[in-house]
Amino acid sequence: MTERLITTTGIAWRTFFTALLLMTLISASGYNLAKAHEGHDHGAKPPALPESTAPRLALQSDVYQLVAILRDGDLTIFLDRTSDNSPVSDAKVSLAIGDATLDAKPLADGAYLLEGGPFRKAGQYEIVVTIAAASGDDLLIGSLTIPEARATATPGKSDDANTPSLASIPGWSYALGIFVAGVLAGLLLCGGRKTAVASALILICAATLIPPSASAASLTGEIPRRLEDGSLFVPKPTQRLLDVRTTVVKTSSVQPGLRLIGRIIADPNRSGLVQSVNGGRISAPAGGLPKLGQTVKKGDVVAEVEPPIATGDYSDLAERSGEIDQQIALAEAKIGRFERLITTNAVAQSSLDDAKVELDGLKRRKAAIRSTQREREVLRAPVDGVISAASATPGQVVEARDVLFQVIAPSSFWVEALAFDPRNADGITGGHAVLEGGKALKLTFQGKGRALQQHATQLQFALETAENLSIGLPVTVLAQRDKTVTGKVLPREAVVRGANGETLVFEHLEPERFMPRLVRVEPVDGQSVLVLGGVEEGARVVVRSAEMLNQVR
Repeated sequence: MTERLITTTGIAWRTFFTALLLMTLISASGYNLAKAHEGHDHGAKPPALPESTAPRLALQSDVYQLVAILRDGDLTIFLDRTSDNSPVSDAKVSLAIGDATLDAKPLADGAYLLEGGPFRKAGQYEIVVTIAAASGDDLLIGSLTIPEARATATPGKSDDANTPSLASIPGWSYALGIFVAGVLAGLLLCGGRKTAVASALILICAATLIPPSASAASLTGEIPRRLEDGSLFVPKPTQRLLDVRTTVVKTSSVQPGLRLIGRIIADPNRSGLVQSVNGGRISAPAGGLPKLGQTVKKGDVVAEVEPPIATGDYSDLAERSGEIDQQIALAEAKIGRFERLITTNAVAQSSLDDAKVELDGLKRRKAAIRSTQREREVLRAPVDGVISAASATPGQVVEARDVLFQVIAPSSFWVEALAFDPRNADGITGGHAVLEGGKALKLTFQGKGRALQQHATQLQFALETAENLSIGLPVTVLAQRDKTVTGKVLPREAVVRGANGETLVFEHLEPERFMPRLVRVEPVDGQSVLVLGGVEEGARVVVRSAEMLNQVR
């Protein structure tokens, strides 16, 4: 009985020490259950920034946005225009702090620096900022709060540089410590080898639920991040680096776009095909066959075609040639007799003239037969341009109407689009062709077909500018119609795709805070979209570097 009591008491003590060990590990890992929801606010107040963020003053008016960041007792000031978020580098910035007025000096990067301010001690400082610039004067009022820790320590560093923290412990060391702790816990509980190993594995699995301390990089606080309400905190230095720009949403009248499928075709007025009329065997001209991309002039010889003649045709031509030779000999003999007799007036002059005419006709017939046997068909460039397609090889036998070369003007292209709904083919006035990379080229409407092609109406547009395009290149045509609608128009770059495929824009709420907004849009042209819902008039929306903000997590 006494031995059983001693065993029970030992297990209880081992259990106590094991629990104490686990609590120590959890506390050392920085896992604080009481602070799991710290900073969460269910009201309309914007979420607070992390404590690791450097003390800052963020002010905004209808004209300017100002962000002042405290580093080592000095204020770095960023001044931007509220309308488009562009930096203001030519202003005079003065700060009234208590009874003192201090001027900030401009920096080379467009920011301003206030040195020697009274920000070495913790507390709340009321600041009045006076701004004088060419774009307008303004007065901003706010307060800068410096906590006790920030007044005694450099932002981003520990209070004691010689004191190690778990943030500096590598991940493998952290896992090894948990493993050793698990083995010790198993030995304390039961003392058995198998039980110790099992306990160690259980504790390793439990350790995966305990997050390690944040890395030193995340403690700086000056990196973009997503806040609790889904908005983005983007420090002003990062905005300057990304060149973030905004615009004010306004209502205007536009012509909505119609999205069609199209392809690049040659300008029919400045292009042409090289074909053989009769067919035959290809022969290269004196300068050789032209190469792809070679420039040619109208009338340049690009190839020669030797006409095909069958064996039976050769026999017929030889027979006809012999008959003509016989008739030529008789005609020449007749002319000789007439010339001798004409001196005696035995033959009239008209008979001699008729004989000469007959001889000339026989000689022309002989020349025609010879040309049929030897003359080649000469193929010439129909227009000025470059060779865009070539399918001719010396010795190649081609049929009549085979396309051997295509000549196009490299600066003149058209676009052919298909409208599967006949109602969409009416009232087209112009549009834009959007290439694969997003580049938009302006189109001029040329006309529409009256016969269906692939069950669709054929539309043709002329490209106003064409560079480095190829025949057959697929494009997206945003055709404009003659009707006008009123709505909110934004640049195409302002609209991005979210992680789930939704359409988003980023509204600039505060100097360093952006809120993603779900919107419905339809295309207007290659540069703009019409916003049907999701953003209000007067809101400031990011129109440059929105795709970069979309990567912030």
